[in-house]
Amino acid sequence: MIKNSLLLKIHNVLDADKNFGKTDFVLITDKGTLNISYYYDPNFYIAIRIPDKISDLSKTEERTTFSFTTTKSEIRYKEYEFSGTLSPGNVAMSENFEIEGVSNLMNLIQKWLTNLWSELATHHHVKKALEALEEIEKLKSKFDIISEESFSNEEISKLIQRLDTLEQDFKSKLEKEQIDKEILAQSINNLHSEIEKLKAQTKILNKRNWFKSYASKMFLWISKEENRKFLADSKDFIKPMLPESIKDIF
Repeated sequence: MIKNSLLLKIHNVLDADKNFGKTDFVLITDKGTLNISYYYDPNFYIAIRIPDKISDLSKTEERTTFSFTTTKSEIRYKEYEFSGTLSPGNVAMSENFEIEGVSNLMNLIQKWLTNLWSELATHHHVKKALEALEEIEKLKSKFDIISEESFSNEEISKLIQRLDTLEQDFKSKLEKEQIDKEILAQSINNLHSEIEKLKAQTKILNKRNWFKSYASKMFLWISKEENRKFLADSKDFIKPMLPESIKDIF
């Protein structure tokens, strides 16, 4: 049976958090275990095994004297030991823990709340990223009809010229829009970086893979909110560089 005073401390920690309150969680006690789960998604939880007695513990402490001599001594003390599992953890989604003392347990719960908020905040972005990757895989498959032969030197030269023209045209389009200068600079720099990568890849990728790389890089760039809103249709940005044999599939 868990003491009410410990439950009250835990309630206070939950309520004091800047992002959550105690009503956002479900607390269940069962056979010496306290399970705190996030009400809206029980996959996020912290399960704490509550000790039924205080433990006899020891630790080694080093001391350095004025003569720079180091001595070691064993210190014995009594403290409650808590253990359990939590999700999300600091690194993995599920982690085990062992901790000494009620105050350290409260700190652990506070850290768990921080990790939980971070996980919830990034979930939307991760979901969007995964959806984008799925779209890119579908997009890449459309290029399987393109030859796997390498570009000739003349073709590479023409591609680089077309990439330069494409970059300049879109840069001019962006500069005409009423965009925050910092956002404008970042968008242009990101586009330039992707264009330079594509130029370098003309010498190492075959035609099929180069166009897959081109389409996926441009898709990711224009899928960013600050860029997408200035394009009525993303295909209008991708299609000018594509071979005639594949333009009709878009």
